Amino acid sequence: MKTGVNMATATSPGYRSHIHNADWGRWQSSSFQCDNGLVLTHSQLTLQQPWQQIRCQRHSERRLVMTYAVQGYSEFQDEQGHCLRFESGQLVTSVYRNGIGQRSYPRADNINQLRLVVTESALQRYIGESRCAQVFGPAMGTQETFRLLNSETAVSEQLQALAIQPMQLLDGLSRRAMAFSWLAEQLQRLDTIGMRRDSLNPGARQQLNRITGYIREHLDHPLAYADICRACAVSEYQLKSLFRQLLHTTPGQYVLHLRMQQARQLLAEGYRVAQVAYRVGYAHPNNFTAAYRRIYGHSPRAYDRY
Repeated sequence: MKTGVNMATATSPGYRSHIHNADWGRWQSSSFQCDNGLVLTHSQLTLQQPWQQIRCQRHSERRLVMTYAVQGYSEFQDEQGHCLRFESGQLVTSVYRNGIGQRSYPRADNINQLRLVVTESALQRYIGESRCAQVFGPAMGTQETFRLLNSETAVSEQLQALAIQPMQLLDGLSRRAMAFSWLAEQLQRLDTIGMRRDSLNPGARQQLNRITGYIREHLDHPLAYADICRACAVSEYQLKSLFRQLLHTTPGQYVLHLRMQQARQLLAEGYRVAQVAYRVGYAHPNNFTAAYRRIYGHSPRAYDRY
């Protein structure tokens, strides 16, 4: 196995660069500490095969993390099995209590991600304690590793430009300006989303919890929209609206994600593909295999090789 690390020179204060070559591929990362508690990171991976990375980072305070998945697909799964997905072209904003879990790259792929991380104390300095508390939300439980705030594909031209700029070619002032601009832009976006959520019926969150609970309990059923609506006493319009405004996804995508997440767990436990297919709601194993391949880039029969 070949391994190499390339550190930035002392003439670039706050800037660090790492290159790692291994049998599974190549990983290159550049990071710049814009301020105390504010870090901009650009990661690029060229994978020859699926790869998993165990993360054991414990933080002294919560962090707001904005990840722009410029290219490729990856996911983060915490110790409780909750999964956060990063799909190509998607901007994901989350609050992390810690970084303990597993980062997975389930297919041979080119990964390109831009990430901005700001600590809670740093954000308090920038926008004040009251507004910072609104962004981070209530205290997180001991079983809560992360909290998804927003996920969208509408990305500004400024952020797209930042993603294609080699960080090492920018001076410190330009890096800081871009980082603060991105942070300000995303905070405005979160304010808008927060106002939309506040305008929802107070029972909307409870209603969504009832729907998602029903879905989780019936993953081995077909779960057509009509079935969910009938069981949970909502219209199709209400169903789609709740998922769009509170989870930033569609009911169909939510069901697919849960099914694939459970499928991987069952495969890891040694179940056969046909058994897994039936347990996650597919009447025909071939349909399950096709869906699994679309998400992970390989057949479920090949799971044990990875």
